[in-house]
Amino acid sequence: MHSPRNTKALLLITISGLLLTTDLQGAQRTQRPKPPPRKPAQPRAQPPEQTAQKPELVIQSGHSDNIRAIVFSPDGKIVASASSDKTICLWDVLTGRVLRVLDVHGDNVTSVAFSPDGKTIASGSLDKKVAVCDVKSGRLIRSLVDHSDEVNAVAFSPDGKTIASASRDQTINLWDATTGEVIHTLEGPASEVRAVAFSFDGQMLASGSEDKTVRLWRVADGELIRAFVGHSSAVRSVAFSPDAQTVGSAGDDNAIK
Repeated sequence: MHSPRNTKALLLITISGLLLTTDLQGAQRTQRPKPPPRKPAQPRAQPPEQTAQKPELVIQSGHSDNIRAIVFSPDGKIVASASSDKTICLWDVLTGRVLRVLDVHGDNVTSVAFSPDGKTIASGSLDKKVAVCDVKSGRLIRSLVDHSDEVNAVAFSPDGKTIASASRDQTINLWDATTGEVIHTLEGPASEVRAVAFSFDGQMLASGSEDKTVRLWRVADGELIRAFVGHSSAVRSVAFSPDAQTVGSAGDDNAIK
């Protein structure tokens, strides 16, 4: 039997504006009981009870309202959290401290995503904008303005060249991440779009909508490949398998398809 490795895991939970950080390393270590003395003339010592160290739970406060989304940076060193207090907090994973607060939106921040190189961050908001910021400085690089209603979700393409945004205005925009220009506007959902996800090869985009459908789009030209109908309520989340052969979806109907 292999001995357990000295691993360290981090559990992040968001509850009403608080970021809870749990170090699970202690839960994987147990104390060995001390062997009793072997001298027959002395009474045998009772070994201590085998106990496991409890995980340390640290409450990190940085937001003043509900946290709506969190995401790890590609190197795992930073967590970004999007809040209804109109800000984005960047947290140091090791210390749990707030590195910087991005105040770049005029309304609730609904979603957040890191670029693949971890240098920039995109966020969507009820203010109808997508903000692109520099992670190191916290500086606003540009605001992407085209949607006529709130932005519900954002995602970077695997090569970092394209940003997708899903909106309540029933459209999805594909933006040039460098210039901020709209490359394609994807139309078709009969209600607001709640979720978007790129395939791992970057060739396709999946979207989930309030109209109970999942749609598959070709990124190169913005054309609809296929619409999937199976949910009986709004679709809240979509994801691709690593080989891009399967799309998963989760909806308000308590179902995963």
